[in-house]
Amino acid sequence: MKRVILLRGLPGSGKTTLAQALIGTFNCYAQFFEADHYMINNDGDYEFTAAHLKDCHNACLDDYLAYLRLHVFSDHVLAVVSNTFTQHWEMVPYIDAAEKAGYQVTTLIVENRHGSESIHGVPDATMRKMMGRFEIQLNATQQFSIDHVSGDMSEPEMPEFPPNDEGLCAE
Repeated sequence: MKRVILLRGLPGSGKTTLAQALIGTFNCYAQFFEADHYMINNDGDYEFTAAHLKDCHNACLDDYLAYLRLHVFSDHVLAVVSNTFTQHWEMVPYIDAAEKAGYQVTTLIVENRHGSESIHGVPDATMRKMMGRFEIQLNATQQFSIDHVSGDMSEPEMPEFPPNDEGLCAE
């Protein structure tokens, strides 16, 4: 199976940690991408520079697209993209490219429920702005079904995670 997982969330939510954990658990071609990779200075330290943000996101997308092209004939591939993706349009190029290349796409919202501080040094005012523009779009047909006539609400049978012993990359 060819899969793309897009991890969304505010800075410090644990996206990078989750991406690393996902990549380390699958027996297939697996790579993770994030704009933060391009904000590492010559000393190996994370250094956010607003002036370079667009270039970092473009480089992340370019590397992701190259990875999809590299594995066009592979059957077992996982790509994980870990960016804030506060608005739907930010994910569109990733989703479109994956779907055109035959990948199954999953988006996950990562929340900071572990109580840790962000290592990114994002000011509180900026975090509030990001929270305010964070869009959530649900696909209700895959969430649960509600019978409005009888008031019955039933959840669908959920698949095991991972779906089998070989992990998310197996068919």
